[in-house]
Amino acid sequence: MNIGRGVKIFSFMFAVFVLLIVLAPSASAKVTALVTKDSAFYEYPYEELLRSYVLHCLGSAASLFDEYMKNDVALLLDDVNGYVDYAAALEMYVKCMLNGKSFDLDAYTSGPDAKLVDVTRVKV
Repeated sequence: MNIGRGVKIFSFMFAVFVLLIVLAPSASAKVTALVTKDSAFYEYPYEELLRSYVLHCLGSAASLFDEYMKNDVALLLDDVNGYVDYAAALEMYVKCMLNGKSFDLDAYTSGPDAKLVDVTRVKV
């Protein structure tokens, strides 16, 4: 397996992990979208992306999920802090896992340690 494919698979697995976290009931801040990047930023709302992923898993047409998988995840959209760097969140997740600590994505993205990104144009 080449490194690029491994990174894509790991990114996909983390994205699924993130989607599952979002499904947990919460009255506080939360991640509401994933943002990918090629030559522009593209925002994918979590609930719509999750529905499309389920269709994909069932073998049905899943155009939103298919489009999402074409590019690399660059940002997470938090409903409190705005756009958060995905690589920084992933690094914090890995750090926690290696140290045997739990990781709360929503707490990270809405907290003071989140690496915020100022983005002017995102296509929804």
